[in-house]
Amino acid sequence: MAFNAVLFFGYFIFFWITSGQTPGKGLMGIRVISMDGRPLTFLQAVVRLIGYWISALAFFLGFLWITIDDQRQGWHDTMAHTYVIYSWKATLHPEFLSRWRHRSS
Repeated sequence: MAFNAVLFFGYFIFFWITSGQTPGKGLMGIRVISMDGRPLTFLQAVVRLIGYWISALAFFLGFLWITIDDQRQGWHDTMAHTYVIYSWKATLHPEFLSRWRHRSS
């Protein structure tokens, strides 16, 4: 059981500190950074992970808070002083654009 806890906590903390994103966040094209734009510290990663639990225990209100917060921060982000940002420039695919232009003319 202790091994599972270390593996669970270590997974998030390791990826947030080393690359700012877990493999899932990487697939979605998002990254976690400190409010000053730097990578997360160990303490920020731990606080953010604890904040995940707090956000979830309160009927997931901490995650839903993202939809109404001006900075788009969940409770866990506010606690850890972090932001979630896009890690790539979002653009429309050229094929989609050519189809859309063709249909609108």
